[in-house]
Amino acid sequence: MEDVLRYIFIAVIVYAVGMEIYKAVRTRTVDYSLWAIIVLMGAVLWISRGFLISSRIYDFLMIAVWLVAIGCFVLSWKSQYGKYLKSIAIGGLLVFFALFSYWNIKAQSIVPTTLVTSLNGYSTNRIDEVCFRYNGTPFWRSYNLNNYPNVKLLPEQYDVRLTIKLISTNIAKLESITLIPRAKI
Repeated sequence: MEDVLRYIFIAVIVYAVGMEIYKAVRTRTVDYSLWAIIVLMGAVLWISRGFLISSRIYDFLMIAVWLVAIGCFVLSWKSQYGKYLKSIAIGGLLVFFALFSYWNIKAQSIVPTTLVTSLNGYSTNRIDEVCFRYNGTPFWRSYNLNNYPNVKLLPEQYDVRLTIKLISTNIAKLESITLIPRAKI
């Protein structure tokens, strides 16, 4: 899901920036609400990568807010529906940004715990990433795999040690990821 959101966000940014530059040059006006949506989308995506959220309701709410934000770029800013969508998108993104900021502040006072889970997969395409499960939900997070000579054997040879700060049962702040050699049985 995070990969889908990342690609949607990149596509929206490219489209929005291109259209806004074209409109600004052509009509000599700037729509600041669309720029606010772009900045908030980037901030929410960036700050959310530091958390492990295993609740499906969060995924559905985030997809709904992102679809509304994308709808802002499709509908004209002069139409009444476009204005409503922009207000809803900015409000929803501000709520998510405030929520993640609150969780960051709350996590500073929580003692970190260590969790060891199995390495479910990896990716070396554009960004080196590892896949692991937290509360039954798979997560992909970036991790430097350059120090491992035989990357193909990583899932059989290594586990993932997560240092997390539990905010609630389904939400944790991710402090660090480390690959540790799997214990020999």
